Amino acid sequence: MKQKETLLRGAINRMEGAAAFRFVRYALAGFFTTLVGFISFWFLIGPLNSEVNSANVVSIFLAVFFAYFINKHFVFKSRCYNLKPVVKEAVYFFFYRGAAILLELVGLFMFYSVLRLSPMLSKVAIGIFVFIFNYLTSQHLVFKKSELL
Repeated sequence: MKQKETLLRGAINRMEGAAAFRFVRYALAGFFTTLVGFISFWFLIGPLNSEVNSANVVSIFLAVFFAYFINKHFVFKSRCYNLKPVVKEAVYFFFYRGAAILLELVGLFMFYSVLRLSPMLSKVAIGIFVFIFNYLTSQHLVFKKSELL
């Protein structure tokens, strides 16, 4: 009986370690996604002399596309390559990222305009919530291993 408990405890510890490592990879992917957004925005408004709001929209789209690929291959290591599952995965990813953008807009409005928190505190608070929302939806709804294999 003790051997079974030890094996089970070891398996749980490995799963917890893998989850923690995946979360660290997700944070790194988020950092690089943010860099893609900022660098593309800078390039569009600087050297290409684009209009600021248009550049912002393009930089957001570029960052989200980058986020899909880095999350698929680096964070969650999705091995689905057949057309139908890949399309489903991508549609879910972009749908939940769109939901996250709406969540951020509504959340910032609620924290700043309704609760009267400072703008930066509001942005940080909703940013943390959106980060967790994106991680959980990516892990449990987008890059689910059981459905995609």
